[in-house]
Amino acid sequence: MIENTKRLGAGYEVSVQQPISIRVPTRAEKMALNLTNVESDPQSSGTPHLELVNGQVPYRDAVVSWKLPKVRLLGEERYISFEPDCVTHVVLQISDARQRQVFAQIGVQHDYDYPFPFWHFLGKMISQALLENETSLEILSFTRVNDREFVGFENKNSLKSNNSTDLNVIEVSLKRPQPNEPMEIFWRPARGIIIQRLRECEYREGYTSGL
Repeated sequence: MIENTKRLGAGYEVSVQQPISIRVPTRAEKMALNLTNVESDPQSSGTPHLELVNGQVPYRDAVVSWKLPKVRLLGEERYISFEPDCVTHVVLQISDARQRQVFAQIGVQHDYDYPFPFWHFLGKMISQALLENETSLEILSFTRVNDREFVGFENKNSLKSNNSTDLNVIEVSLKRPQPNEPMEIFWRPARGIIIQRLRECEYREGYTSGL
């Protein structure tokens, strides 16, 4: 109830109480209101926070805070006698979508404007899985075909023969990451065209595009 004061003639006033209407929200309206509040709360979002890459620092420094995940090497049984120490080069084939998936699980937002930190980190993962040493692979060259990137790495610790033109190359790819599971890396002997491109790259100085 609310009270209104009315002024009458001859200076008299009288107080008149009037009813006030209060509308109670329905159950559906309450649920909608609660849903709106939840969606607007950034803390309640199901999307995890992803770290951003710092493209203004050397790519090796940009990945220092990124945690290397557990990795698992997969391959065909016919290559069971494979000797990792003899590998001179590794070529990674990876799609844009797979890079987003891999780095989202690591907790980093993939940024196409700064590819070298991501290539370097993928090289560390592959090096750990293949050679049990995350620092053995160095970026050599790269190229892009449609939505896929081919990144060549050199094994700086490989046991090269006296013939410097001998290349022992493998190709690797990353399988779709699964929560709470090691990152799976599949390898196979490289195709002839890949080996030829790498042989051409060896005569170029520094990083080059054109694997």
